[in-house]
Amino acid sequence: MRFSHLITESWWLLVPGLFGLTALFSLFIKSVKGRELIDHLKLTTPVIKHIFIKIYLIQMMRILALSLKSGVNLLDALVLAKDVVQNIGFIRFVETLIKDVTEGRKLAYGFNNSEVIPPIVKQMITTGEETGNLALVSDRIADYFQQDLEKLLKLLTKAIEPIMLLVMGIVVGVLVSSLILPIFKLSHAVH
Repeated sequence: MRFSHLITESWWLLVPGLFGLTALFSLFIKSVKGRELIDHLKLTTPVIKHIFIKIYLIQMMRILALSLKSGVNLLDALVLAKDVVQNIGFIRFVETLIKDVTEGRKLAYGFNNSEVIPPIVKQMITTGEETGNLALVSDRIADYFQQDLEKLLKLLTKAIEPIMLLVMGIVVGVLVSSLILPIFKLSHAVH
């Protein structure tokens, strides 16, 4: 009842307030600090981090594979991969790879020192670099994570469906009770 009164009597305060909060939130997201926070959350939030790490690895490995197959050297391929990835934390990771390769270290060195990269990628990059098949291995990593990501998203979709049904049931129950409860109170007042 109070919420209904607030909406009917003070709607002229709520509308500008909602627009103001939306504008402040969008400005925060577009700022450097806001983007860093969002990108950090993408790489650290328990379930979400697996999805985003796979997305960034797929993007990076596809570019790396295509570039190396086309005859682009490793350093330029890493620069291209850095331009494709849209996460500040992952961009920093690629920058460390570029620095390591520039200093004469192997690509596997940077991958092995990263906490974000899954162990299978570290092993495959090491193997690919030792055998001279880095382009083929990068392409296989991208394919593997593409299939894994599709399976994970299907699983999450199936897990979310019952939760959405439960939420919709609660919303419908609240609406129905808020409409019927006053009618019952009114009928008791008449009797």
